[in-house]
Amino acid sequence: MAPTSSDETFLERLAAAIAGVRLDAIVIGNTAALLQNAPILTEDVDLLVRDTPQVRKKLDLLAARLHGSKPTEISALINGVRIEAATTVDILFDRISGGLRFESLKS
Repeated sequence: MAPTSSDETFLERLAAAIAGVRLDAIVIGNTAALLQNAPILTEDVDLLVRDTPQVRKKLDLLAARLHGSKPTEISALINGVRIEAATTVDILFDRISGGLRFESLKS
């Protein structure tokens, strides 16, 4: 069995942490493309989640499980937060460009 790269190891840790805090999330952006074998490089992971008080509490737990920073606002222009861990995790709330919403993408 070939060893996994640190990126693969982090994605495995992230998936386990998401499951551990029972966070309903969709991997989006370049990481989603990479997971579909697109030939790209990425330096962060983007997640799409619902924006609820319960989800925001789960993000604090997620950050702790990843030994990362507390979620902080990405930008005043973006409805999302960032967790700095072994890899940056950007969490966007409810919708992404093109008007795509969490509920429609999840289904």
